[in-house]
Amino acid sequence: MQAVFISATDTGVGKTFFSIELIKYLIESKSFKPNEIAYYKPVQTGGSGHCEEQTQSATWQSHNEEFVFDTIAVAKANLGIDIFNSYSFEFPASPDYSSKLELSCHSETSEAQSKNLINISKIIDDYNALKAKYKFIVVEGAGGLAVPLNEKDLLVDVIKALGLDLILVTRASLGTINHTLLSIAYAKNHGINVLGIVPRKPESAAEEAAIESILRFSGVSKLEISDISVIAS
Repeated sequence: MQAVFISATDTGVGKTFFSIELIKYLIESKSFKPNEIAYYKPVQTGGSGHCEEQTQSATWQSHNEEFVFDTIAVAKANLGIDIFNSYSFEFPASPDYSSKLELSCHSETSEAQSKNLINISKIIDDYNALKAKYKFIVVEGAGGLAVPLNEKDLLVDVIKALGLDLILVTRASLGTINHTLLSIAYAKNHGINVLGIVPRKPESAAEEAAIESILRFSGVSKLEISDISVIAS
């Protein structure tokens, strides 16, 4: 396996944290050297900028420290790997909305707009270029699986187009059974192989039981980072 796709049941679940820990383990276990690994975030939203959205209650400014590009977070981990991104937008919302908002904010020309709108073909080309150079690629999604990228494509379409296996990062808290089982079923219905789930650490007996329920009803495995290292190598 040359690459894996990391997604989650929601935004803020821990995809980037897990991606960093996975890359650390792959390096520390000597599965790969740092210059043999790439981190690729096809689309990201929410970072340090000045694009604004008028709402009924307030004007949101995207320099809010709560929202930091995932590529920046990975860079700060000082892993010594190369980091790539195809599309970045400042406003923390679904990529289709963020891309349209940023275009309207900057009043770009029609030619520039056509280059900025998210195109799966570009993501495929960028990914294939990385495949030709690196032995292993950690590809991280944006939000969950059914996140719209444009008028017709969802994030799940990217995973399918790249032909990658999926690792799903999940919460352990209340509601995770429904969210996780639906995400797994959604991925499988789109022909995507789910390698397993990586749940957040349970903090109660109820959360431990929730994880067990997910494993029982989905038929997928609970993965440790060491398991993925074996798969990758």
